[in-house]
Amino acid sequence: LAQESPEEHGETHLSQGKKLLSEGRLAEAEREGDEAVSLLPQGSEAYIVLGQIYEGEGRHEEAAAEFKTALQLDNSAVTHLWLGRVYLSMNQASLALEQGRAALRLQPGSAEAERLVDDARKRSGAGRSTP
Repeated sequence: LAQESPEEHGETHLSQGKKLLSEGRLAEAEREGDEAVSLLPQGSEAYIVLGQIYEGEGRHEEAAAEFKTALQLDNSAVTHLWLGRVYLSMNQASLALEQGRAALRLQPGSAEAERLVDDARKRSGAGRSTP
């Protein structure tokens, strides 16, 4: 590791964080994710992984903050979906609906985005109008 550039070192931590996340080892994954974010502050992926870890731990506010940072760096449908799911977990259906619609604008026809929009509408009682 001593020979790696900061970016390579950050990618190593990011990969390890993803692996630990997939294994459900959230505390360890969080340490790796924090290190990845500190070494890759301009890369959205590290913030997304850290947000996923926080969401897995039930830390919705912190997860939302990480996903918002990731969106500032890279406006992606996947990140809008994650943020929308967090908003649903926080019982903020109108914000979840906004994120689902944003994901659909970036990725028209996305089944996951359509599902998020439907779930958010059901929770907000907004009916089934078009996105």
